[in-house]
Amino acid sequence: MRKGFIFDHGRCTGCNACAAACVLENKWTVRPRTILSTNINVIPALPLTNLSIACNHCEKAVCLEGCPTGAISRDNLSSSVLIDGIKCLGCHYCQWNCPYDAPKYDESLGITGKCTFCNTLLNENLPPACSSACPTGALSFGIIPDRIEGGSPVWFPVHLNPALHLAGNYSLPPLRIEPKSRFSENHEAEKENKGRVMPEWSLIVFTFLASMAVAAAISSAVTGSGINGLHLVILLGAAMLASLFHLGKPLRSWRALVNIKSSPLSREILAYIAFSMLSLAAAFFESPYINLAAAASGVALVILIDWVYHYSSQGINTVFNSGQAFLTALLTASFIAGETIAFLFLAALRILLSARYLVRDNNIPALAALRVFRILVLLLTSSALLLVPGVSDRLFVLFFLLGELSDRILFYSDFKPVKLEDQIKVFNLWQGKT
Repeated sequence: MRKGFIFDHGRCTGCNACAAACVLENKWTVRPRTILSTNINVIPALPLTNLSIACNHCEKAVCLEGCPTGAISRDNLSSSVLIDGIKCLGCHYCQWNCPYDAPKYDESLGITGKCTFCNTLLNENLPPACSSACPTGALSFGIIPDRIEGGSPVWFPVHLNPALHLAGNYSLPPLRIEPKSRFSENHEAEKENKGRVMPEWSLIVFTFLASMAVAAAISSAVTGSGINGLHLVILLGAAMLASLFHLGKPLRSWRALVNIKSSPLSREILAYIAFSMLSLAAAFFESPYINLAAAASGVALVILIDWVYHYSSQGINTVFNSGQAFLTALLTASFIAGETIAFLFLAALRILLSARYLVRDNNIPALAALRVFRILVLLLTSSALLLVPGVSDRLFVLFFLLGELSDRILFYSDFKPVKLEDQIKVFNLWQGKT
């Protein structure tokens, strides 16, 4: 048996006392505990359901595993999962990975904070402030099962074995779920974009330029031509610089290699460094063997770039997506190398992958227009290569590259980490209760 939160929605009135106590006890500038609620307007025909949730200090803490800097650790005495603000570089990756949306980014500090289980109180055998403040006993702290096996709603993610026991009857799932409390003036905008990377232009630029550099290395290995060192330095330097704008603490970026053992983000950065070094060595020494090694490391890099997002989204909208860095690099490499058959095959595959999103994008005109543009670029580029083999007009190349850039933008619009609210919505759709 272990200790954790116990929540009974039948007793919760949505008074926010738990959230307020959390902020007051820990002097937060963010709000780690969220009250999710249905039927906010108390419509008599609908059930009223509240869910008070914060960090669940999971047995399998994906925030801890994915953190590239080692800023997140577990206190062995209380089993609390804690963030060290001195080590955090504000990369948002823990936010992406947590299905409970527990980590909160602090814009003023440039780092992430979350519920600490009131670790100092636990170590003094005192309950967390949130449970002490609950006036109805809906949120308490005590002994819970070691493993969550059944009893929880099917829409609640239990695969991480959270330190949270949901008491009461959840046979009636929420018909609509949204945060009840409003902590900031920008709450509606934050809620609308929760979990999405857009508009993260820095990540778009980084992954696009990295893919272009990998494509150059692959095409060079295929054709036997040398790598242009100046162009490579510009691509790699611009990509690295762009990636820093995503961080809350750019000067701490050197820490991103600390957690290579389990963090996909650390592995991506290590692969980027290895590819950069091998590519520059290939350009300097003009060695076909080093060139081949650079191309191989580049393939590993784009695969690891895609894995960063696959890890957070559990493969939803990322595995079979036209905008994958892997496909971008291969298609661009075949374009540069003049491998028409390979290009046509990859272009046809990406057209099919893009087209499947068109129906969904009807509700978002800008995305639908961009996706149509992306498909048209592939169709026109393929036709041009068939009719005029070896065409290399600058405007034609620029047109092709704009299509690849649009695919990267669309990839980030499609990417959405798995969150509790989304799982509830999916369950509601499955039940036909939307």
